[in-house]
Amino acid sequence: MLPFSKQSEIFNQIVLLKDASPQTAREYIKSFTADYRLGECKAILWGMVETCLTCDNTDFGEPGERLDLLLQFEHFQKVFEAVFVLAGIWTNGTEVTEILDKLKTVL
Repeated sequence: MLPFSKQSEIFNQIVLLKDASPQTAREYIKSFTADYRLGECKAILWGMVETCLTCDNTDFGEPGERLDLLLQFEHFQKVFEAVFVLAGIWTNGTEVTEILDKLKTVL
C-alpha cells in the first residue's frame, strides 16, 4: 500500500518536494536528469511492471488489470520522455542565456 493513499487530501498534494513552486520542480527535474539517463528510467519502470505481471499478486490477476498496468506504463514512459525534453531545453536555454550575457559585456 502506498503511503498516504488512504488519506486523499494528503495523497493529492506535493509531499516529497520541499515545496510546490515551479522553481523547486525545475531544480528537481534538472537534478534527476543529471543522475539518471532516460534509458535507465525506462528500464526501472519496466522492471516494476515485469515484477507486477510475473509475481503471484492478486492485484493483477485479471487481464483487464494487467492491461491497465501496461497502459499506465506507457503513460509514465511519455512523462519521463517529456521530463527529459524539458530538462534538455532548460539546460540549453541556460547556456544560451550565458552566451548572450557574455556577448553583451563584449559589445
